[in-house]
Amino acid sequence: MGYDWALLGEVMLGIQNNEPRFRNIMTWDDLLTKPPLMDNGVPQQVGQVRASSVGRFVRLLRRVVKTRQSGIFVPQLSTKMVGLDKAIGGLKGGHTYVVDIARLQPDEQTLVFGDVLRTIYELYSGESGLDQAEELPEKVIILLMS
Repeated sequence: MGYDWALLGEVMLGIQNNEPRFRNIMTWDDLLTKPPLMDNGVPQQVGQVRASSVGRFVRLLRRVVKTRQSGIFVPQLSTKMVGLDKAIGGLKGGHTYVVDIARLQPDEQTLVFGDVLRTIYELYSGESGLDQAEELPEKVIILLMS
């Protein structure tokens, strides 16, 4: 499981930093079928993550991306939708934000919850690129309900 997280970090940072090896990744299909993760259907080693672990990661991600009808893995957001990072990026004290994940499958819920935590962490660590440190609330309370 540790290599899945390491690979996820490699992919996220590679795409965010527009690294050359990730420049051809524009869609979920690209990520699942093209280098650097896959080459002609064969998993590739990425950083310190072995090819066998990359293959496992791709299989798990493919299962979530290709078989779910929840709509969280779409090629393009509709004009009425905003990304989670933008919705939570405007975090202000005294406001309540609700991210309803009740209709998602458990693995999708995990991904969305992880994205919420990552977004909040980036806001407070200054990694988000937004200059709003003085506007952030002193505390954030996250409730999980099922």
